[in-house]
Amino acid sequence: MTTVILYGLTGGYVAEDIKRVLANYGLIAVCGNHISEEKEEPKFLIIEYTTNANIETNSGIIVMTGEISKSFHLKIPEGYKGIVYSSDIGALELLRDNNVTTITCGMSNTDTLMLSSISENTASVCLQRKIITLSGREVEPREFPIKLKDRITDYALLAAFGILLLTDTEPRDIEY
Repeated sequence: MTTVILYGLTGGYVAEDIKRVLANYGLIAVCGNHISEEKEEPKFLIIEYTTNANIETNSGIIVMTGEISKSFHLKIPEGYKGIVYSSDIGALELLRDNNVTTITCGMSNTDTLMLSSISENTASVCLQRKIITLSGREVEPREFPIKLKDRITDYALLAAFGILLLTDTEPRDIEY
């Protein structure tokens, strides 16, 4: 099971969209004192933090979901990969300060993941540069066409897609 940390002050709707996507693959979600489980054999352990966090697992993924305060103190272990919206300067700085290899998401040619097209029922996610998964496998740049059942925010779609790529999980259509 892969630990996925959703981190940020204002990331509620992004976090909820990511959890809906990952529920199709099995998850246990922990938010405050609430724990929910989807499917019998979960692939993901989702932990949400809105303030300082002490992460002590060996590896996983940290997704920056919203506003990051300069006063946040976060120590991220070496085995973690990060996912961040490319315009979130505070989150980028926090990941950089922790030496976390980061996937940037957005609509720019400089982002690792971007939406090359999106409509009501379909999207095309473009991996613009090679990434190394948590298991050490290389994923080469390419387009991933997907079908959408419901609306999802652009960043949540890209972040969830990044989580799937980093965990060697074949992305399926995003239905929730």
